Amino acid sequence: MVTTVYVALVGLIGLAVLALMAPAAVNEVRLGVVRRRGVRTSARCVAVLPPRTRKGRTRHVLEFTGPAGEQVTRGDLRVPPATLVGDGLTLAHRPERPDVVAVVPPGLGLRTALRAARTGLLYLLVVLLVVAGAMAFGIELVRTAVSGDIDPDTLP
Repeated sequence: MVTTVYVALVGLIGLAVLALMAPAAVNEVRLGVVRRRGVRTSARCVAVLPPRTRKGRTRHVLEFTGPAGEQVTRGDLRVPPATLVGDGLTLAHRPERPDVVAVVPPGLGLRTALRAARTGLLYLLVVLLVVAGAMAFGIELVRTAVSGDIDPDTLP
């Protein structure tokens, strides 16, 4: 009974970690599709603003021509940190959703996409290994305590 509860608890913690990672993974996949298949447009960095918080990141304001020919200014896109005022960037957007815009990094290709997928899979593997290790350690600890070989009061 104690082992089952422990396994369930560690499993739920592992699922919670994966659930917390899921929105970021889905967003990266969505932006990756936009970067690879979206309509391209040129943008120029018009301002570099300081971070809003002490540990925040520098914000870059970009100006580009929208799909309807209007001039658009955005300051919420993730831009390479080394971008300076006046630097040109390539943006991509979905034709049916021009509000979903992503910065296309230089050299984007199959190799970059595969590298990103490999990194995501490595993160997933690390989470799964940590959860499996915690389960194995806990199961052995609980079994030893239940078998009476050690005093349960001395457990951490």
